[in-house]
Amino acid sequence: MNFSKLILLVFFLLPVSTGFAVEQKSLHHFDGDPKTVEDYFTPEKWTILMIWRHDCHVCNQEVGDYSFFHEDNEQAQVIGLSIDGMAKKDKAEQFISTHDLSFNNLIGELGTVARYYQNKTGTRFLGTPTFMVFSPQGKLMAAQAGAIPPDVISDFISKQSN
Repeated sequence: MNFSKLILLVFFLLPVSTGFAVEQKSLHHFDGDPKTVEDYFTPEKWTILMIWRHDCHVCNQEVGDYSFFHEDNEQAQVIGLSIDGMAKKDKAEQFISTHDLSFNNLIGELGTVARYYQNKTGTRFLGTPTFMVFSPQGKLMAAQAGAIPPDVISDFISKQSN
């Protein structure tokens, strides 16, 4: 392969291999700092990612239980990820305040979050709430759209930890 073909190949592969990492940095903590979900992983705990939207009825019903789960569970932590985007950041902040959430939350645009989900699971993002369960080593162990009681996730973690 000659040098010009190699440069062309690298040029076309580069956006595919690095574009997602750059795009993922477009998630933000509510204080404005760019973050990734993985920034919150700890080697001692399982991480439950709850993807939510401020006007999601089921999210509003379940998020309080996940706040208690986060506070009471020594094996796991919860991270929230709002798909409200920056245009509705004030509504997402109101959701966090209304539910007095005890866990960290990020905000991102729907397209960015959907691509993150698809990249991790190999399947299409369906909507909110969606839960992703990561092992303490950061490996995705489960993902599901729809309501899931925290005790089901707790049981799953216990079975995987044994």
